[in-house]
Formats: sequence, structure tokens, C-alpha cells
Amino acid sequence: MSEKRRPLTAEEKAECAALKEAFLAWNQPLPRKDRISQEMMAAHLKMNQGSFSNYLNGHRPLHMGIAIGVYELMGIPVETYSKRLAKEIRRLGEYAAHRSEDDEHQSHDPSYRAASPETGERVDEKSRQYMNNPSLISAGAALMGQVTPRSQAVIERIVALEADGKLTPDDLEALEKIIERFGASR
Repeated sequence: MSEKRRPLTAEEKAECAALKEAFLAWNQPLPRKDRISQEMMAAHLKMNQGSFSNYLNGHRPLHMGIAIGVYELMGIPVETYSKRLAKEIRRLGEYAAHRSEDDEHQSHDPSYRAASPETGERVDEKSRQYMNNPSLISAGAALMGQVTPRSQAVIERIVALEADGKLTPDDLEALEKIIERFGASR
């Protein structure tokens, strides 16, 4: 069954092209045996080569899972190809750090949840969803080295599945139950 996807914005296409350029530039000076192929990157991202190629060629929008995987394997900073994702990741990391510092005092205040932890300004709905999403908060913590590599890999897979729209409400409920089982709260 073929899925109808929305067309990418000009910004998303530019990000994909910039990632492809950075990917090729990183590999170019290396001997062939030391290069990271699309297949290797795809395996690291837990996808097939064709799926990774869709990101490089501007058929699918980049998301944090891709950015994290590219950085892990190649060390290419997200800022070199996506200011949007760099900002999202930075905001998420800052939120995770801020939330862990004083969760006891401010996290129960609804107006605080509706504001950016960085500036105190109101944020849009998408950002608010990220800030209240436990798996994305954990991804931010992972970026800051606060979880094990295995946990980080699992988080990245969940984030990628969510970004691709593959997690159903039942899947999300199951993940929430796992989190609740360990006493973690939002």
C-alpha cells in the first residue's frame, strides 16, 4: 500500500541537500576502505539503504533521529546542514537539563510548561509537544551524555518511528506504561 506524503518545504529540501553534501565531503578525502557508505549509515540508523537515500535525496524530511545518528557515526554537527534541527536539539537539551535541575518546583506550574525554559517566552504547539514528550526529553538527555549508548539507540529508534508517523496511539500507550512502571512521571 502506497502512502501519500506531504511535499517537503524548500527549507527541508535544502537541509537534505546540505546533509548529502556534508556526507560526501566527509567521505571524499578518505581512502575507499575507510569511507562510510550509505549502507553503513543506514545500518547504524536501523533502516535500509534506500530509506537513508530518501533523506539524502530530499524525499523525506530530516528529523532528530537522523541528525543524532549522523553525528554519532561521522561527527558531522547538525548545524552544518540544519539550523532548524540544531535549534530543536539545543532546546530539547536545555529543557532536559533545566527540568532535571528544578522539576520539583516549576514543572507543576501550567504556565511554565507553556513557556520556553530558555527564555520564558511562549512557544508554539509543536515545541510544547516536544517539551512534554518523555521520549524526546530522554533524547535530549542522551545528547548530553546522560544515558547509556544502548538506551540512546532505543530512544533514537522510537524518535525516528514517531517522526515517521509509525507509532500508533496503542504503541505510545505501551511506551507510557513502561515508563510509569519505573515510577517516571512527565
